[in-house]
Amino acid sequence: KNITITKLRRRLVRGVPMGMIKVVYFEFDIHRIYCKNRKVENIPFLSHPTARLTKALESEVLNMRLGADIKHTAKYFKLDWHTVKAIEKEYLKNKFDNLSFKNVKFIGIDETHVGSGKGSEQFLTIVRDLESKSVIHVGIGKGISALDGVYEKLKDCDIKAVTMDMANAYHSWVTQYFPNADIVYDHFHLIKMMNEKLDNVRKRVTSALDEEQHKIIKGFRFAFMRNKEDLSPDAQIVLNNMRKEFHELNEAYMFKETLRGIYREAKDEYDAGFAFGNWCNMANLTNVDELKTMARTITKRLKGLVTFWKYDGISNSHMEGFNNKLKLLSRKAFGFRDKEYFMLKIYQLPENSIQLQF
Repeated sequence: KNITITKLRRRLVRGVPMGMIKVVYFEFDIHRIYCKNRKVENIPFLSHPTARLTKALESEVLNMRLGADIKHTAKYFKLDWHTVKAIEKEYLKNKFDNLSFKNVKFIGIDETHVGSGKGSEQFLTIVRDLESKSVIHVGIGKGISALDGVYEKLKDCDIKAVTMDMANAYHSWVTQYFPNADIVYDHFHLIKMMNEKLDNVRKRVTSALDEEQHKIIKGFRFAFMRNKEDLSPDAQIVLNNMRKEFHELNEAYMFKETLRGIYREAKDEYDAGFAFGNWCNMANLTNVDELKTMARTITKRLKGLVTFWKYDGISNSHMEGFNNKLKLLSRKAFGFRDKEYFMLKIYQLPENSIQLQF
């Protein structure tokens, strides 16, 4: 074969600093090789043909990013801020764009508010593997449209169960794409919903009070919202006095604690089903509209609620800590200035807490 090599141009590439020398350059010639197919010479110490930094320097930058923000990393290596970000962004794209999810069996769907964008764009929908805790999907917005692309990633998986809140959109999506999977309604969302009903009762009951009484009761809102066992002795005294004073508020509070008790005491899904049914029957006998509304919701979602016991308490409980890290990440990233980079960093979040550096 005839091979012709022609000098194309001279390149100048940054390398890893050496000792007291803070900036090191490598100068070399690039050649065009003519054989069966014309091509530019491959340089093994560059990550791609047009790279301005060596692979070794890019690796050093990524290692420093584990414990330092972009600004300080750039300053240390005497690089532009955007160069450091571009190195990390390319690394994250290569790492997370083609992940395999063949062995996933249990997934959790949750939405979190990140406070940027307009309308539904203020939310992110996160899908995670409940066993490995890895992020499978990040979608902007909430509802079915935010789950676009999830099925393509998981279509070869034998999904056993999906945990979620009680939004209709997620239920219909799972039913369509994974009809054999059990839906598990997350118990944290149920208790949160009950707390919201309780707070509505508090607002309604106290709305008829004079301004001074209203301020006092509003100041002790936490006593009703917090778990009974987490209250201080003084807070428990205040709570008991308020319950004696306001019958509807006392009734709603007792139903909230009884609902929490089901999760502590039920032994299996059949035991839980009976307890939920009894709770709903008792709630419908009260004169508290909020409790009757809650009873209708529980009755409608009963199957997904008792499945919690079928899978030994599977839930999205780990998502609370994850969401706190995500919100911190959002603040450090100033929201969605670079959506792609921000979402790549979310995929990286489960690895370790150091990755919050920006």
